[in-house]
Amino acid sequence: MKFTRAPPGIKFALGENVKQSNGSRTNRFPQTRMGVRTFFANRFAAAQEYLKAREEYNKQPSRLPEPRRNLELEALAEILQGKRWIHCHSYRQDEVLAFLRTMESFGVKVGTLQHILEGYKVADEIARHGAGASTFSDWWAYKFEVYEAIPYNGSLMRDRGVVVSFNSDSSDL
Repeated sequence: MKFTRAPPGIKFALGENVKQSNGSRTNRFPQTRMGVRTFFANRFAAAQEYLKAREEYNKQPSRLPEPRRNLELEALAEILQGKRWIHCHSYRQDEVLAFLRTMESFGVKVGTLQHILEGYKVADEIARHGAGASTFSDWWAYKFEVYEAIPYNGSLMRDRGVVVSFNSDSSDL
């Protein structure tokens, strides 16, 4: 279902998939949790520079060369401008805190934290940031990242002021 007045979104991810812990044989960056945070910080810094260059060009188009169009940086610029919401696939509380702090350093509000199975550990920080949380209603302890997930996660986050929804990645459950 498409909501015509809903802001566009973009999916981000944290964790094992991003840092390629699941048997990937490539050497691309990032390969650590610190690298994931650095990757986001680098790309948003690049988007800020891109926005600045576009703004300077628009002020004096006859005096400056037009910056080369970059669709990735345009999407990130929309996030910086509050026009596009981030929906971030996340599990562990340490990664969630690092991500929220990184986004806050760029003035970005995260729309939702998806999966967020350790959200109960950082519910105050999520509520303070203003992100929503969509957690699993029926899955926990199915891989290393989620060993500390608990069935009361959604309720505990709600009690701390987080807007919570429940989801399943399985048509069976």
